[in-house]
Amino acid sequence: MAMFTPSFSGLKGRALFSLLFAAPMIHATDSVTTKDGETITVTADANTATEATDGYQPLSTSTATLTDMPMLDIPQVVNTVSDQVLENQNATTLDEALYNVSNVVQT
Repeated sequence: MAMFTPSFSGLKGRALFSLLFAAPMIHATDSVTTKDGETITVTADANTATEATDGYQPLSTSTATLTDMPMLDIPQVVNTVSDQVLENQNATTLDEALYNVSNVVQT
């Protein structure tokens, strides 16, 4: 008896793989209706976030705890490259961005 082995190659596989990235976006909405029928709308200004850098100097970063912590309070090595550095170097590829990170070897 021959066993059926599903194959996810080709167009079907690509379609299923693309759904992995589309699913989180489908659930991201700007407003939510509660059980009472109230509509809650969440808005935020993109420019009100606290800056994690001061020029080239990183001040804080988000770690596995998903909280902003000062760099001196993190007990492991964290390499950060600020957006100012990337803009000044016109980094457009991952290789160009990782040029600033120590212990990363590009081949």
